[in-house]
Amino acid sequence: MKLNCIVVDDSKTAIAAIEYFIEKASDLNLVASFTDPFEAIEFLKQNEIDLMFLDLEMPGLGGYDLLKVLKEPIPQVVITSSHAELAVDSYNFDVTDYLLKPFTFPRFMEALQRVLGKFKPLQPDTAGEHLYIRKGPSIVKVDPEEILLLESTGDYITIHTEHERFMVLSSLSSVEKRLSADDFVRVHRSFIVRFDKVKSIEDSCVVCANRLIPIGKTYKDAVYKRLNIL
Repeated sequence: MKLNCIVVDDSKTAIAAIEYFIEKASDLNLVASFTDPFEAIEFLKQNEIDLMFLDLEMPGLGGYDLLKVLKEPIPQVVITSSHAELAVDSYNFDVTDYLLKPFTFPRFMEALQRVLGKFKPLQPDTAGEHLYIRKGPSIVKVDPEEILLLESTGDYITIHTEHERFMVLSSLSSVEKRLSADDFVRVHRSFIVRFDKVKSIEDSCVVCANRLIPIGKTYKDAVYKRLNIL
């Protein structure tokens, strides 16, 4: 799976150099490049992107100020800057790496490996009893008993637990293989629910976590077989 990325830099020369590296990297797909940071913000309001290469010093709106106004979900960010002294401020933002211009292709690939490492968010423990989910710079251990449902949206999955939500880049089928078939059931191509959290079934929907989740035709027989109907 390739990561969709954008480049935001007021220098066309810098953009061309980054685009050349992106073209050489088999894990990346360039979606768009922007010399105007305000255009980038409008684009991100309408599109979910995995990675953004972001310059810091741009007229009208600097890179850090751009990050302050973005709303979730925020893509991973690799800063590209000519100013080493600005790197210290990157710790106030969840940036993945800081590339000091001019940077080489090996250094670019080093940053990319860090990015790819964050897109391996779900790891089972050796006993298979928990999921470890990457959340920003941290890795959180999640007990499957706390999971209410899993919802697929495009290339992302939202894991709804009793206390919070996690968004990860993965397919629903991939995550389903890591869950206990005794506890979870797929009710729709876009939904998996924890069966003991289902409150009722109404009009071809299951009620789970105060939501009506549709039962897909493909999954209907399997769902009803799990029911112990009196």
